[in-house]
Amino acid sequence: MTAIVAYTTANECWMASDSASSTSYAIDEVMTPKIIKHTGGGLIGSAGSWFLINALLPLQKKKCEVHDVLDLLKVIREGPFAEDLDPSEILMAWPGRPLVVVHSSGFYVEMKSPFYAIGIDQYALGFLEGAKDGIDGTVLKKAVTISAKYSTSVGLPAKLLHVTKGSG
Repeated sequence: MTAIVAYTTANECWMASDSASSTSYAIDEVMTPKIIKHTGGGLIGSAGSWFLINALLPLQKKKCEVHDVLDLLKVIREGPFAEDLDPSEILMAWPGRPLVVVHSSGFYVEMKSPFYAIGIDQYALGFLEGAKDGIDGTVLKKAVTISAKYSTSVGLPAKLLHVTKGSG
């Protein structure tokens, strides 16, 4: 499983993830990113399916919006690899906009909170709730570290991406 957390403000956003792949037998550090920056000035992270994580990687070169992810999911769901999607979640962040969670079945929600987590999220969300008056990239990496402490399927080191408004 994965721990991905994000936080957004009017001028910045951050996203952090763990760096592990796990099975019932082992947990290994991986180089394939679970979180990416796209040319539209935002961040995308995915939890639940390595197939989906790899399918999202080309979006780094695009000014990505929610409809781009929904279109990609639709193509996958209508093809021979549909069973490789579920259950998966995608977290999207931009400065000055609500965080968006996209489910692999094709629906999305905009979050009211400026921080959110997907994957093994209960530990990270609890940590962020306690730190909500001072969240930044360092705090997001600590939230992933807390998830790794309490879940054997989350591995360190934590990775961090940061975007400022207008940097797309």
